[in-house]
Amino acid sequence: MAWVTERRDVLSGLFCLLTVLAYLRAWDTRAGDRLGGKWYLASLGLFVCALLSKSMAITLPAVLVLLDFYPLRRLRLSFPDGLGAIARNLLVEKSPFGVLSLACVGLTLAAARDNDAMSSLSDVSLLDRLSLSVHSVAFYLWKTVAPVNLAIMYELPEKLDRTAWPFVVAWMVVLTITAVCLVLRHRLIALAVVWLAYLVMLAPVSGLVQAGRQMAADRYSYLPCLSWSVLCAAGFSWAWRRTAGPHGEPTRTRSLVMWTGVLIVLGLAALTWKQVGVWHDTETLWAHAAVAAPSGRAHENLGEVFQDRGQLAEAGSHFESLVRIRPRYGPGHLYLGAVRAQQGRTDEAMKEYAEAARLMPTSAVPHYNMGLALMAQNRTAEAIEQYREAVKLVPNYPNAHNNLGMALAGQGRLDEGVQHLREALKLDPESAGIHSNLGLVLARQGRASEALQHLGKAVELDPGNAGIRNNLGVMLVHVGHYDDAVAQFREALASDPNLREAQVNLDDAMARSRQGTPKPR
Repeated sequence: MAWVTERRDVLSGLFCLLTVLAYLRAWDTRAGDRLGGKWYLASLGLFVCALLSKSMAITLPAVLVLLDFYPLRRLRLSFPDGLGAIARNLLVEKSPFGVLSLACVGLTLAAARDNDAMSSLSDVSLLDRLSLSVHSVAFYLWKTVAPVNLAIMYELPEKLDRTAWPFVVAWMVVLTITAVCLVLRHRLIALAVVWLAYLVMLAPVSGLVQAGRQMAADRYSYLPCLSWSVLCAAGFSWAWRRTAGPHGEPTRTRSLVMWTGVLIVLGLAALTWKQVGVWHDTETLWAHAAVAAPSGRAHENLGEVFQDRGQLAEAGSHFESLVRIRPRYGPGHLYLGAVRAQQGRTDEAMKEYAEAARLMPTSAVPHYNMGLALMAQNRTAEAIEQYREAVKLVPNYPNAHNNLGMALAGQGRLDEGVQHLREALKLDPESAGIHSNLGLVLARQGRASEALQHLGKAVELDPGNAGIRNNLGVMLVHVGHYDDAVAQFREALASDPNLREAQVNLDDAMARSRQGTPKPR
């Protein structure tokens, strides 16, 4: 079973091809130089479907203009009305396509701004964007010709080196192909048109407009590289016709052409089969990406997989790779710190949390995590300071208020503790843990009625939590409701038979119930 992702690319590609086919059909059914009306409208409707599938289809109007230039040869001054035909083509026929594209661009940019997905010029400069764009042009060509070592993520480095060999080679490839197209523009005009179509369709995702952390993405090649597929198909068709015998009979050369095509298809099919296996599950997907195109994102996701499994050594190794690749990525230090804390390596955890706090000065999470680590070492006073900093940065952080309240209560500052626990409960009223904690602290204040209310609510919210049921049972014993307490302790043991405290409390409650021990004062 493989993941299913980016179906919109395939769907958009289908509608783009249908748009072009309908447009060519409109040319076949033309009246003079005017396109056939029904097929023209069909092409426009299919273009709308392509845009609705994915906004990357916005460049299709420019591709239709290139088709007018070649092979339709509509954009030539030798037409009877010369410039009038060109104006009609661009202003009348293509205007509806252009308006739809511009509307889609506006909606896409607005959505990207709302999601804060666009990179600013301070993050990625104009020169960096130009280098990324040229790199993308060569990169997708290479991955199309040799689709090996494909990865879900090709991450943008934190500092782009424009003089690195991949960028230098990319410039050489792009300039060479451009020069060849210019020199052969009369003899191989199809090559020049395909090259232009490829550049046009790739432009929106080439890096000129940078969004996210990816430097490239395999799916971005689907639509632009269709032009190269068409050129290759045309080349095979030409070779098939030219290698026929005098009367169309097979020849050795034609057999060579046929078997070349068969081997290419079989090779691509084998590579596809192998690549599908990469998408088997999260671990195989990102493990492959970490080898094929090492990135912080790959190690981050692998680290989370191993951490969820409790394989802390493996998780720590991947998070170490993450902070090595992206040393200025605050969450990476948080992840590594959390693993080190789970391993009992508290000093290392505190170091990573401190670095995360430096890199993320408005985030409360590093301070909250430092509070957890300090509490694990019984350094309550220091933990309180970190929790206070967390709630100062994010006042509506319920877990920080909860932990601060319990830490204060642990120092005997019950009134302050109750204040923060009530604030936590106001922010998260459906939290069984907060209700339970508030009940315990209220019990210490001698407010048994309120304590029972909150402990009862905690059990209602999380009936399978043995610890909470045990706490409620203890409170019920305290007020002399022994039979109810026995029921709670039994439920606790049913949920967790190894909870020794519940067993001891059960024995005590049963003894009190049999003896009719008076209610404690």
